[in-house]
Amino acid sequence: MTKIMTQIIRTLLVYIKFQENIIISLFVLLTGRNVFPKSDVPISKKYRKLQIDSLPIIEVLKKFDYQDLLDDYYQEKGRELKPINRRSSSSPPKSLTCPRCSAPGEYLYDNTGGRGQYHCKVCKLLFNSKSRSTQKKLNYFLIKIRLNPESPGLHPDWPPPG
Repeated sequence: MTKIMTQIIRTLLVYIKFQENIIISLFVLLTGRNVFPKSDVPISKKYRKLQIDSLPIIEVLKKFDYQDLLDDYYQEKGRELKPINRRSSSSPPKSLTCPRCSAPGEYLYDNTGGRGQYHCKVCKLLFNSKSRSTQKKLNYFLIKIRLNPESPGLHPDWPPPG
């Protein structure tokens, strides 16, 4: 009796597998694509070789004097550039000045409402108060690399003039 039962089960499993193949074929014909996985074997793709980016080119900001820029504005427009009239409580710190023209805090917009981005009204520079220190660290890192003549990949115009 058990021998007959195992043979019936095997025959039914073969029949079920045959029906599954028919269903997959019909589904592919109806939809035009195969949505069932072909196998459970993972695909072995070769990864790209590691590529190292070249070092960033660091631009040195051209320095201006905010008094000269205010005078130029007066000559061009015929009126003075007024300091910012603040309507909200968010204002830049008193010690903060523009890194390009050294304009005081009365000419700086708090561009993001206290999250560290500022906009100079005089020279139109958009800057971050935290990026100055990281810029100095990056310059120090590049100077340290430049002292080693075997270090490849440096920009040919380094160090910048001035």
